[in-house]
Amino acid sequence: MKKIIRNILHEENKNSRLLSDMIENEGLLMTCKKVGGIERLSKILGVRDYKIVENYFVGRQISTNNFEFPLEVGGYDFVFEVTHVNYDLTDDFMEIKFKILEGEVTLIMTTDETYNLLGNDLKENEGLFWEIRYEVREVVRDYFKLYFEYIRYRLFSGLDVEVTNMDW
Repeated sequence: MKKIIRNILHEENKNSRLLSDMIENEGLLMTCKKVGGIERLSKILGVRDYKIVENYFVGRQISTNNFEFPLEVGGYDFVFEVTHVNYDLTDDFMEIKFKILEGEVTLIMTTDETYNLLGNDLKENEGLFWEIRYEVREVVRDYFKLYFEYIRYRLFSGLDVEVTNMDW
């Protein structure tokens, strides 16, 4: 009986390592697609789904130029890093904080001017600054909403994102 239990535990550890390696090498999106979604992945790994999301994204740099799926970003071209993921079990609500590492926006619908998202020239126009800051948040929020849809992750109460280094 001990040998059977040992073999079962060994097999579970082996599967867990294989899936962890798959997440690292192929990404969370592809791994979730292969196993049927994050809920199933969560059960296999024995880790809560929100912890998988947190572990995968915190510290990860993401560029609007190479999202894993098509997402319209207008004139925005930036790299951001997820700095914090907070999940509220009571309200089923997730907050994701990120910082812009580099990037710019081209005002394609108006003047075709290009602004550095972290530069001082953008701060010369307060109204434009707040509009662009809001739109940066919307791009990141749209990315995560679509990403969560692809991995079959359901947040019933909502998702909020906050940029931590784009202040007036």
